[in-house]
Amino acid sequence: MMFFFFIGAVIVLGGYIYYSRFLSKKFDPAKRAEEYIKTNRMRDAVYEYRKLIDANPFDFVSHFRLAEIHMSLGEYDDAAKHYTQVLEINKFNLEVVKVKVEKNLAKIFLSRGDLENSFRYYSDIQKYETSDYDSLYYCAFIALGQEEYEISQRYFDLLVRAKQPDFETAFGAGMCSYQNQKTADAIGYFKTSMEKNPESDIASLAMAFAQRRKRDFKKAQTLVEKLVAKISDSSILFVLMRLDAVLHCHLKKYKEAVSKFEALLNYCKKNSMKEEELTVLYDLGFACLFDEQANKAYDYWNKLAEIDRNYKNIQSYITELRKEMNDSSGIQKGENSVFERTTTWLEEAFPQNFLWNICGLKAENKFDLRSISSFSKSSSEKYSEGSDFILVDNLTEKYCTLDGEKFRIVSGRILEKLGFRVTEFLTTYKENDGVDILAVERSTGNKSLVWVRRWRKTKIGEIPLRNFAQAINDNKARTGIFITTAPFTEGANSALEKLSKVRVINEEELNTLLQGVIDV
Repeated sequence: MMFFFFIGAVIVLGGYIYYSRFLSKKFDPAKRAEEYIKTNRMRDAVYEYRKLIDANPFDFVSHFRLAEIHMSLGEYDDAAKHYTQVLEINKFNLEVVKVKVEKNLAKIFLSRGDLENSFRYYSDIQKYETSDYDSLYYCAFIALGQEEYEISQRYFDLLVRAKQPDFETAFGAGMCSYQNQKTADAIGYFKTSMEKNPESDIASLAMAFAQRRKRDFKKAQTLVEKLVAKISDSSILFVLMRLDAVLHCHLKKYKEAVSKFEALLNYCKKNSMKEEELTVLYDLGFACLFDEQANKAYDYWNKLAEIDRNYKNIQSYITELRKEMNDSSGIQKGENSVFERTTTWLEEAFPQNFLWNICGLKAENKFDLRSISSFSKSSSEKYSEGSDFILVDNLTEKYCTLDGEKFRIVSGRILEKLGFRVTEFLTTYKENDGVDILAVERSTGNKSLVWVRRWRKTKIGEIPLRNFAQAINDNKARTGIFITTAPFTEGANSALEKLSKVRVINEEELNTLLQGVIDV
């Protein structure tokens, strides 16, 4: 009896082993799918996983494995469908990891050009994997492409801390800093990008523009001259040659500037660059005025008007210039002379977003990134370093958040409104703090030193005011104007009573002056 029982047990055990090793694979879809994958029969594996999902739509493992197969086959639409199902089921294990699912979805949407959904998933990863390099990288560049510079800066700051930046990261961080008016940081990043790729023309060009913004015109000129010698592309060469001529004006080498603009004009004619030719004719008029060649300026502007009489405000400039040339006193550098326009032209020769528009990082498709990013509160708010966000709800707030170039232009317009003519933008200031200006009062001809300070987080004490009073004397100015958005301490107010040369324009008065000179 025991013998038969033993024989029966052996048969059962053998049957179980046979089933486990052989028949189970035949009847179990999951195991069949695994075998198909091992032998690269992916279509058969897809069929088996679909059977499992039909039987149990909440089988997150099968959804994940099916998504992985579609991903490997380049079938991204199907992969995205099943990855999304995994997230909706919201179950994970050692194999099915949420970060991997969201990363793959982000990659899929990025490959489609769907930046919004790609950013959505990369940004979500940052909520629980703050040091994930890939998500930081793509969030930084997508935000940069959307021109959300403050948000992008946050990601780049984390990115460069996580890993030594390569060329792309350094250049992107540099452009972000440049747009955020962090010129010193931008120069540092552009330097790194140039070290990583010495042959990069765009990095060298960006550095030249950053040095111009820093007002280190000689360094900018050196970079430009090197680029001019190696660049063959006509459009880029035009930018470089024009920048070179503008830098000569900044350096007060006016004759050389005129010669360079004239050479550029010939270059445009030779290469049939019609639009660029108009720009150079416009530039030449101002360069000739700087060089005190009024007749030459008049001739160039007339040539421009003959081609396009509606080009900017050329007709009024011609009229003003002709009137002054016919006047017995000739061209004057004060009062309401057309010569006053030269300083504005020089500062605005390249628009504030010029470098950004040619750097190749701007995205064509726009979306509301602020509504997605964890670094933003609402689309109406603007990030400010040191505090989370400030509302741009009045003119002074808008003024304080302008980039450096625009800030200088608007500051000049404020002085014009006060009855002054800007003669020079000085280089003795920190760009993030404000701007220093020399100006002449039209009614008296008296020279004034102007400090514009956009300090927001501190009160102004006695020392800055006394430094300002000393700077007035050092610049041989008659008076000084201190324009600020920050309040004064009691000590500063007491000092003001003794500083007769100093006039203060506070936030309330500034807000009034800004009406009509700044876009909101």
